[in-house]
Amino acid sequence: MASNTNLRRRSSLHVIDAKVAVDLATAQTYSEVSENVFLFVPNLIGYFRIILAGVALHFMNYHPKYCTIAYGISCLLDAADGHAARALKQTSKFGAVLDMVTDRCVSLL
Repeated sequence: MASNTNLRRRSSLHVIDAKVAVDLATAQTYSEVSENVFLFVPNLIGYFRIILAGVALHFMNYHPKYCTIAYGISCLLDAADGHAARALKQTSKFGAVLDMVTDRCVSLL
């Protein structure tokens, strides 16, 4: 009986070419090409997170409370930009890279 289950699982899997998989994973999901990706709401949140990371770095040595507040707000906005991207259907490759780079910069603090 276990061999029948394995056969059914194998038959339901489809082999996809690697190039097709990458194209599917990186496809843009916004509808109009004429939209300015740089002004999407999640990307604006990402820009603000970069500014907050700089503020936190600036206040790190002599105002640790301000540093902690800026860092905490930046972390909360990390969750907010992902929700905004999905809710507003404003996902993009640029936004994904911006979020990843911002996460790396903030985690260095």
